[in-house]
Amino acid sequence: MTFVDDDLAYFEAGSLHALPTPTESGLLDTGNARIWYASFGAGGACVAYPRALAMVCRGEAVFA
Repeated sequence: MTFVDDDLAYFEAGSLHALPTPTESGLLDTGNARIWYASFGAGGACVAYPRALAMVCRGEAVFA
């Protein structure tokens, strides 16, 4: 069974914890899209692609 929360009901019910306070955050305007970014803690950078269920960490793709 695949979990789906398209209407965000599970999310809004408080099932997820809030993000910690970022050490840095902002918006990157690419001209075609505004991308929100934030930095938490230490270590290598990761980029999350929520719709693709994937992350790129230190140049290596990780798929869910």
